[in-house]
Amino acid sequence: MDQLTLWAPLGTNVAYLYDSNLCVAKTFNIAAGPPASGSASIMRNGWLLRAATDITRPPLRQDPVFPYGGRAGILQMIEWEFNTTKFERGRVAIQHHEAIELPNGNILYLLWVVKDYAEAIQAGRDPARDVPDNQNKSGYLLTEEIVEVTPVGKKSAEEVWRWRMWDHLIQDFDRSKDNYVPYCDHPDDYYYRLDINIPPVTARDISFSISVDWLHWNSLDYNEQLDQIMISSRHTSEIYVIDRSITTAEAATSKGDFLFRYGRPFNYRADPFDANRVLYTSHSAKWSFNDIRFSTTLLGAIKEARCDVSPTRNFVLLNNGCLAEGSCCQEFRTPEIRKYGRPYGDPSRWVADTEQVFQFDLTRADFVSSCQRLAGGKYLVSIASPRLVDATDSGEVNRVCPSTGNALRAWRYSTSYSGIRALDVTCQNPSSCEKLPVLPITECPIARCPEKEVWG
Repeated sequence: MDQLTLWAPLGTNVAYLYDSNLCVAKTFNIAAGPPASGSASIMRNGWLLRAATDITRPPLRQDPVFPYGGRAGILQMIEWEFNTTKFERGRVAIQHHEAIELPNGNILYLLWVVKDYAEAIQAGRDPARDVPDNQNKSGYLLTEEIVEVTPVGKKSAEEVWRWRMWDHLIQDFDRSKDNYVPYCDHPDDYYYRLDINIPPVTARDISFSISVDWLHWNSLDYNEQLDQIMISSRHTSEIYVIDRSITTAEAATSKGDFLFRYGRPFNYRADPFDANRVLYTSHSAKWSFNDIRFSTTLLGAIKEARCDVSPTRNFVLLNNGCLAEGSCCQEFRTPEIRKYGRPYGDPSRWVADTEQVFQFDLTRADFVSSCQRLAGGKYLVSIASPRLVDATDSGEVNRVCPSTGNALRAWRYSTSYSGIRALDVTCQNPSSCEKLPVLPITECPIARCPEKEVWG
């Protein structure tokens, strides 16, 4: 037993940690808590950190403000339950999708925040894009924030740091409104900030760009060596990298602008015909080495699990629409990172200088799903069938179909990771152990979008 996989089904109060024989080494039961609705991970002390549903809100599809997949609102771990909505002190906001533990023990999470119609227009939003979509009739816009907190007591936290997408918008639609920068005069500015009027080019992109939930971030990751944060946006089909070394005040200035972005240069007008698009509604963008999952130290992680991967440049994700009728797990290497000037170099070269180093093609998964780089050139792929695949360059190694329903992602941990050691799990006899509930692969459902589009 050298690796264990965490599987935390959405809508339940249970999470499984199982080995390669499907023996359950640890079951996390949260009997008194609300059901899971986002990420789950094992912290360095062995506790389970998870995003759960705020049960004071209406059911997901009846929610008048946040009817979108990934809505959570509650962060939980042993002896701590934190209501992110109440923490916002009257602002209409809710945590969604992802929360991660940082090396300093703080928690970093994604936050949806409501901006009303007047705020959106003042920011330069084209009023034609604020036609309410088929899920929301209120005429407002959701923006994204990233919040870092230190847990305090059993139900509270202290804010340490915050980054707001609303501080890094740009537009040339209305010179009388905020964020106006003429593209023709300052094209470089559009690389580092997000156009609030990103132009659509396909029927699905039109619904996304007009939608209240126009960004729909679904993951974040932290690189301790770079002191940077990576974000995945489903509805803009991009990943973004921002600086964590700056203060909250600095994060609201140009210092908080994007350091790097990748996936769809059309969004910053560098590809007028959308010919160089790479990502399609992708999920779970992570730096490849993810040190704490494989070792207690970054150096140990590089030595034992990532000797063939740059510890600062490679990232992996699940590209949900990379094929006409399929999805794929992909790994990329960013441009060489520089100590001085623009850390990722000339932005006009970002696409050309980002190299794809791995791709594994899968059946179509329209929502959630993930891909994780493992030791020895292997990958763990979770697609929303639900289905878990161990993949290599030569093809699939093993496939598992949990019968417990979908999860936001699956994640595998080395037994050398301090969080696994803290759980004190032992090897089990495959012939007599409790097994992960699974279905035959031939009976796995196909993960296509539901009739009503509530995106994960």
